[in-house]
Amino acid sequence: MEKILLTSKTCKYCITAKEILKDTSDLLIKDIEENEELAIKYGVRAVPTLVTVCKIEGVKSYVGTDKIEEFVNKSKKTACEL
Repeated sequence: MEKILLTSKTCKYCITAKEILKDTSDLLIKDIEENEELAIKYGVRAVPTLVTVCKIEGVKSYVGTDKIEEFVNKSKKTACEL
């Protein structure tokens, strides 16, 4: 599963999102201003946004620290990781 956290240098919530995801393996952190093509590709309109890409589950977005925390707290095994 590919995991991309899209952030901004001026976003105070992005700091919290990075802390929530600190133990997440294979996480790419990308600044949205420097990687505008990713924002367009995944339809990102707000930061922080965690995008997960999986052949089985497809593309999912988790916008905001509450949703990102839900992602971390959900079942450790997803269809992508079985």
